[in-house]
Amino acid sequence: MVAPHDSYLLQQLEGDKRFHSLNDEQKRAVIEVRRKKELVQRELSVIDQELARIDQELAQFERRNPQAAAAATTSEGRTNENNKTLDDVQGRQKFNVDPKKGIESLIASGLLNDTPEDIASFLYKGGRITKTKNRRIPW
Repeated sequence: MVAPHDSYLLQQLEGDKRFHSLNDEQKRAVIEVRRKKELVQRELSVIDQELARIDQELAQFERRNPQAAAAATTSEGRTNENNKTLDDVQGRQKFNVDPKKGIESLIASGLLNDTPEDIASFLYKGGRITKTKNRRIPW
């Protein structure tokens, strides 16, 4: 019924009355789940130890190189780039629902200039926007 290397799991389950009411197949399934749970717990423990080691190394680096650490943690440029990408995606999604609001959103976020040429270029080249013949842009 139970493999020899699972005997420690079986000992843990001996006191559980519910376990004894199961058939052999169900018992094997419970033992397999417990085995996997222990494996995951061991892996999480290793990951926690690795994260603690990385935190220590990072703290040591920051103490030795305060200027480099400050530059690495300043993500203002990256945040602005991420915000632009998010504004672009949201503006295009708004355009697909309501073209006027989508274009207004892109103009407000600075991703599109409020000129006929830029709007025409966006409409002509714009990726990820719905272009249909019967759609009218109301303005």
